[in-house]
Amino acid sequence: MNSVLFEKIIEILLNWYKINKRSFPWRKNDTTLYEIIIAEILLRKTTAEMVAEFFPKFIKKYPNIHSIKKISKDVLKEDLKPLGLYEKRAEILKKLANDLETKYDGQIPSQYDELIELYGIGKYIANAVLCFGYNKNVVLVDTNVNRIFSRLLNKDYKTKISDNHPLWYELDEFIINKNRKAIFMALIDFGALICKKKKFNCSICPISEFCKYTNKKFAKE
Repeated sequence: MNSVLFEKIIEILLNWYKINKRSFPWRKNDTTLYEIIIAEILLRKTTAEMVAEFFPKFIKKYPNIHSIKKISKDVLKEDLKPLGLYEKRAEILKKLANDLETKYDGQIPSQYDELIELYGIGKYIANAVLCFGYNKNVVLVDTNVNRIFSRLLNKDYKTKISDNHPLWYELDEFIINKNRKAIFMALIDFGALICKKKKFNCSICPISEFCKYTNKKFAKE
């Protein structure tokens, strides 16, 4: 894919996003860095809709890192039960809270090298905090983004998003001096609503004319 075509696709997706973007508690204008990192941890292997229903109550009880650090792990696990994976999430949140309180006085770091050293924080969450919280020009590759570009390019990208997944580097080369926060929110929502894993509908996709997967599929029919 050349840069001109890529820019055209991004322009179309951003226009689509203006009309179709999803609204979540962690996407409000006054969302804190703490709320962003908590949301990303809760969103692991859980639908955004489930987290959206759970999130406000959780943040009300745990408004900052200190509130998580001081609570017992058993109580935290009980509060996380409605969302599932409560054992693992409670462990991550407790150890993360300890890291942040000990190393950064409860504040969320603004550097990748510092974020990635925190307990339970991988490349995606570190970059999500930098992108959505600090508006930095980083790349986000999740299953939605991976699926979109796998189909667009008809390329066999691996489903598992490892730290050396080629899209981390390819997208960084293409997206230059642009609002990456809006671009990746658009890609995430587009993958969740249109270019879904199952029941995807190419007939209503605004970028289907550029999609090698779609053109290959229709050519066979």
